[in-house]
Amino acid sequence: MKRFFLLFFIFIFLINLFSYSIVIIRTKKIAKIGDEIILEHDIKKYSELYGVSYDNAKKILIEMAILYTGAKIFTEAPLEEQIDEQIRKDKAYYASLVGKQVRNVTDEEFLENLNYNTYSLASYKSDLRKKMWIQKYLTVKLEEKKLNSYKPSEKEIKNLIKNKPNLFEEQEGVLLSIIFFSYYNKNGRIMNKQQINEVKKRSNFCLLELKTNERYETMVEKYSDDLISKNNSPKGRVGFIAFDDPKTITSFSKEIINDLKKSDKGIVYKVYETRNGLYIFKIDKKYKPKRLNNDEIRIKAEAYLENEHKRKIKENLKKNLIEELKTKIKIEFY
Repeated sequence: MKRFFLLFFIFIFLINLFSYSIVIIRTKKIAKIGDEIILEHDIKKYSELYGVSYDNAKKILIEMAILYTGAKIFTEAPLEEQIDEQIRKDKAYYASLVGKQVRNVTDEEFLENLNYNTYSLASYKSDLRKKMWIQKYLTVKLEEKKLNSYKPSEKEIKNLIKNKPNLFEEQEGVLLSIIFFSYYNKNGRIMNKQQINEVKKRSNFCLLELKTNERYETMVEKYSDDLISKNNSPKGRVGFIAFDDPKTITSFSKEIINDLKKSDKGIVYKVYETRNGLYIFKIDKKYKPKRLNNDEIRIKAEAYLENEHKRKIKENLKKNLIEELKTKIKIEFY
């Protein structure tokens, strides 16, 4: 009996010790910038969320905290209406990617798509407020500089055209139709593993039917969960997609984009998986890159150089502001 109580005591002690260790890890302070505290848990979470190293995540969060502290000191907070409007825009952008009406996109689905599935919408809103406040601060400081207008020189334009010829080609892409099998139910909630396996079975049945010469449009009507493309003419048509478009790169994997590049016109007899569900594609037309004419090349070159000039100025401004704020804000490392 004594041995039993001793073992039980050791077991309870180890559980408490383990729990305490987890709490320590989750609340371990790394830095304090003004009244902003950065925890080790925050760094690990940011690292996983954005796919960067621990050290890079730490550097980014510290710099953001410095800029956020400066923003709170020197500028007014963004209005709640502005933050809510940005969330609506973010949701609308997501809805356009998955072919849904915005009203049918739940908070859970929206956050899952952003890899914010462990966050609440309130947490996302808080993060967005910080980013918008920082951006407002940087914009104000940029305007204060009263930068002289910049005009690219002939030499800069010629060098750009010579060194980056791919910039001056029309986008390569395809006119695309889809059969989409969603991983979300009618209430906009992510399905469980068993339900997702059933969706995978449906996609394979569809592929088998297509291989037995069933019409693609018939299969769209029978199987597709994408209501917008399902009601287009012809059924399943989503329109032109450019391979280097940020929306395409965000929505589709490298494997999908490469296969669409290599495949001929017609059905691509394969089921492709994404975070949101499965696809069977049909290429209705292929578009090869086409060289722009001289006037178009010059306009695009000037715009590119002007944007690069602005980007470099913003980067330098941000870097200088961080160094300046370091001398005005109390920063502690643990």
